[in-house]
Amino acid sequence: MAAFETSVLTTHPLDFLLYGSPVMYLRPEYLREDAAALADDGYEVVQIDGSGWTSEADVHASISQSLQFPDYYGRNFHALNDCLGDVATHEYGTNPSAKGTVIVIDEAGSFAAASPGVFAAIVEAFAGTIVYAMKFGHRMLVMLKVDDPNLKIPLQGERTRWNHREWLDSKRILPA
Repeated sequence: MAAFETSVLTTHPLDFLLYGSPVMYLRPEYLREDAAALADDGYEVVQIDGSGWTSEADVHASISQSLQFPDYYGRNFHALNDCLGDVATHEYGTNPSAKGTVIVIDEAGSFAAASPGVFAAIVEAFAGTIVYAMKFGHRMLVMLKVDDPNLKIPLQGERTRWNHREWLDSKRILPA
């Protein structure tokens, strides 16, 4: 099953613009507006609050709670990849009757600056999950709120990219 119909591509709906790899946001209002528009379009929006992340343990606790991981979740990156695979196939953490799943990782900019390697591993896990979910016809989008307008997250398979309103460097300026 195709994730999108070719007849719809000419209108470039928001989900099509954001689909395929994790998408970064600098301006919080853009993130909120896009998440709300996707929710209005039938997507389930799962919020993951990164504001309290100071350690890898905090990351695992927050993600596992938001995505309803089972109690046996191992709280390491191998277990994260396993459980995200289950989310991609609707075992838990998502609503299979929704049009798709939007995972919003909000306010993780401080953690990204303090622990760039761990943050990159988190984003890598979600990037792989997006690709895996595609195989099952599950539209999965990941939106990241970051603080650095020049942030580059090195990933092995996919790349992160800026959202459609901030993809030009000159558009990534926060109001004073």
